[in-house]
Amino acid sequence: MNVKVLRGVLVGDYNVGKTSLVRRIFDNKWEASQSTIGVEFRSGVVFDNTKISIWDTGGSERYRSIIPMYFRNVDFIFIVLDKTDPHIHETFLYWKGLMETHANPKTPWRVLVNKRDLDGISEQTFAESIAAGAHFVSAKVDKNHNIIHTLLPFFRTLTPSPAKAPSISKPRDTYYSCC
Repeated sequence: MNVKVLRGVLVGDYNVGKTSLVRRIFDNKWEASQSTIGVEFRSGVVFDNTKISIWDTGGSERYRSIIPMYFRNVDFIFIVLDKTDPHIHETFLYWKGLMETHANPKTPWRVLVNKRDLDGISEQTFAESIAAGAHFVSAKVDKNHNIIHTLLPFFRTLTPSPAKAPSISKPRDTYYSCC
């Protein structure tokens, strides 16, 4: 049985629902969660012999210096935003800029705006204002609105990046010892 492996990363500010999204994808449930410290990894077969591996990044500013390395060698990127964030445009531009700087330009990406039931920016206004090429999903992770039925078709369109072969060093002829 061939298993397709897709690697991805979730980025976004603190408390936007990235970890809740991961739990919804893998467990199809929602639980209140603690803030992610640094980066967490989750992997599993989600559908049709497709294994999804996701790096869930902490959104706190103190972790932003390590996030760029998680853009490398991924098959998809989700920028997760909070609909109630009064600076949602600036937040989007920050994460999009970081992605454009550090990710392969051919990597497919989606913008997921969470907390759709709360007051905040109009979805139409935000969708019209984001840059061309962004695929926008308005969601409510805790109620599973626009999560599974929107993301699974997206995952089905993806092609895994070739796995990087581990580098094997040529054996040395001489070995040194300290004693």
